[in-house]
Amino acid sequence: MSQAEYDAFYEYNLETYARTRAPEVGVTLDVARDYARKEIASMLPDGRKTQNHWFFHLKEEGAILGTLWFAVRENWSRGRIFIYDIAVVEKARGRGCARSMLHWLEKKSLALGYDEVALHVLASNTAARTLYESAGYQITNLYMAKKLKHSGD
Repeated sequence: MSQAEYDAFYEYNLETYARTRAPEVGVTLDVARDYARKEIASMLPDGRKTQNHWFFHLKEEGAILGTLWFAVRENWSRGRIFIYDIAVVEKARGRGCARSMLHWLEKKSLALGYDEVALHVLASNTAARTLYESAGYQITNLYMAKKLKHSGD
């Protein structure tokens, strides 16, 4: 991924993350964007050149069909590959692009010496959850929340 492609990816990722999280967390889009900027900056202090992070495009005849961002994360004294983002452009959805990227990443992970790939998916993203489950990914933990109301509300 070139620097220009990374810059476009960064802006798209930031906006998508903010638009997805704002209603779920109950904050304004501006607050979500600020949070996303800080979050991404902490994960990628050197941008696309951040150590142990990789960015790839799935292309067809020069057109970008999808993007993949993954990294090595240490977990319980062993490393694993963690998918930070996998996305397919709308016009290419339903053509197996995400599944192809997952399959490619699984082979790449084994070649790098890692035998586990993990990711986080929002509970509300049923299409992604269905894809991951059909590709053999299993739920390893659940994060739950309850919105509380003051007694005067």
